[in-house]
This record gives sequence, C-alpha cells and structure tokens, in this order.
Amino acid sequence: AIRGGGTLHGGQNNVAELDILIVIPARMQGRRFPGKPLAEVGGRPLVWYAWEVARTWDKAASIVVASPDDDILDACRAFGAVTQHSDPELRNGSQRAFEVLGRNPKYRVVIDLQCDEPGVTHAMLDRLAITMDTPCPTIATLAAPFPDGCPSADPNEVKVIVNRYGRAMHFTRQAIVGTLRHIGVYAFPAKLVYQIAKLPESQLASAERLEQLDWLDSGWDVQVVQVAAAPPSVNTRRDLELFGRALQNGGG
Repeated sequence: AIRGGGTLHGGQNNVAELDILIVIPARMQGRRFPGKPLAEVGGRPLVWYAWEVARTWDKAASIVVASPDDDILDACRAFGAVTQHSDPELRNGSQRAFEVLGRNPKYRVVIDLQCDEPGVTHAMLDRLAITMDTPCPTIATLAAPFPDGCPSADPNEVKVIVNRYGRAMHFTRQAIVGTLRHIGVYAFPAKLVYQIAKLPESQLASAERLEQLDWLDSGWDVQVVQVAAAPPSVNTRRDLELFGRALQNGGG
C-alpha cells in the first residue's frame, strides 16, 4: 500500500501529457554503504535530497519513495514523502520502480531517481523528459565526460561507452578509455516497463552488479543524454563527507 504525506496523485504538471511518475528506490542493505539512504548530511537524511529535487521539479505528476525497509519508509513519511513498501526480493532499484508503476499503471513515464545522486538538477531531468516526448521513446539515462578526459579507476563510478548515435554500447566499472561517467537516473516509457521488468538477470549484469547490462543483453536500446558535468554522487562514506562539505559551501 502507498502511504505518506498526501495522495499518490501529485501536484500540477506543466507537461501533463507525459504524466511522469518519479520513483526513488532505497534500501538499507547496500553492499558499498549499508544504511546510506538514512545517513545524515546537512541535518537531513541523504534520501531527502533526491526527494526534494523531485518535489520541486514542475514536471513530476507523482513522487514515491519505494523501499522494503520500514525505517526508510517511516523517515520519508516524516518529511512528507509518499511511500510504498516494496518486495524485499527485488534485485535492484529499477525493479522497485517498475513495481510502483505496476500498482499505479496510469502513468506514461517512470523515472528511477537513485538517492545516491543527490546533486541531479531540474535541467537534467528536463533533458530526460524530452527523450520521452517522442513517437518511439526508449530507455534513457544521463552521462557526462570525466573532468580531465580520463576515466576514474574507482569501481564505484560506473562508466558507459556510447556510440555515434548516442546509444549505450556497454556499462562497466572498469576504467576504459573513451567512456563517460554514468549518472544514476533513468527514464522508462511505461509501455516498455512491463517487458523489461520480466528480463532475467544476465551473467554479465550479475558479475558487474549493473542492471543496465540486462537491458543491453536483451537487445533494448538505452539512449544516453550527455550533460556538461556530472553532479557529485554518494557511493561511500567519504563521498557523503564531500557532499556535506559542498552543502556547507553552498554547492549542494
């Protein structure tokens, strides 16, 4: 059941024809940083920052935080978020987003906004929304060049190889020349979700722990929208400290 501050059917949407649902998936048992969604930074839990970006974006019809963990759901309802309990057996964030859409099938687009991307901007979400407003939309995500043109060796920073048509060829945690820094936000046309949600996990996706590889392995196109610079992501406690400093300096 959906619970929280207000109804699922959210506020005024300036592009009502897109009817966008934003889902913020979150869980406590992350491999890299257990308890990350509720880690405090700037006096608030980390998940609040993703919710606030979504809440203040004028193109979201509804916003839901989806989690299998009552601690996260309780904390999010306390600051006014709409929540939904998700199946603890779901293997990744996109599966949680698909579950919310499946229970609320009126929406034409679902955006999966990861809570470890607290610096995503409205302009970035606008770019994703534009890709959905086409005759034949496909999966879309964001990426940016590495600042010095050299991909990071940090496996927590996911990279993407893009072809000349702006489609993803491969996602990886390895530092490969020519890759872009992937940004963990995805847009899905609802009509594709019901097929994508049933995909089995591929061996490569399991080995790399990257759900995007399931989609590529099954032949789905993933459009990569390139932005000028990647916002700070929070994958580790060190990243959280850096994000906190950015907030103190007015950069969050």
